[in-house]
Amino acid sequence: MKYQNDKNILQISGYAYPIKIYGTEGYFLNLTSCWGWGIWKNRWQDFYKFLLSKKEIQLSYKKIKSNRSLKNKFNINNTYNYLNFLNKQIVKNFNSWGVLFYLYSFNNEKLNLFPSKSLIDNDGFDGSGLHKSKSNIFNLKIKSKKIKYKLPNKLYNNNKNLEKISIFLKQELSIFKKIKNIFF
Repeated sequence: MKYQNDKNILQISGYAYPIKIYGTEGYFLNLTSCWGWGIWKNRWQDFYKFLLSKKEIQLSYKKIKSNRSLKNKFNINNTYNYLNFLNKQIVKNFNSWGVLFYLYSFNNEKLNLFPSKSLIDNDGFDGSGLHKSKSNIFNLKIKSKKIKYKLPNKLYNNNKNLEKISIFLKQELSIFKKIKNIFF
């Protein structure tokens, strides 16, 4: 695989946010996805060491919570409250290793590859998934199983696409949109 020797790359995702991206190839973000992904054994082992270190997780949480800029960045430009999920995981054992995976990536400034178009159908939002969500905002049905997928050569956090994801999250997770989805 193209990136297997670059330890700055943590994960390869099959999921793509439902946004119109800049460019035609995949892109990197310091953001993870738990939907249709792959990881190398050595990266998983590094994450697993972090996962077992309650002290390191607590210190990371406190550092982000006490720094407004880090908190805003961790919460994807203040559009998705990952810090709240992290707090629930730490305090109540919320059962979301995904938020700890994201914390590990965030802390270590890892890059995660996202495709230009989603390569997976995300069927867990019909209420049958672990967290019983019935929202379909993150799901795109794949129109074609034959997707030409170009791997990027430049390794950088694509802030333009991150901004588009922030706008998507802000629109889709607004209180008005939530109320509208309940009644319509």
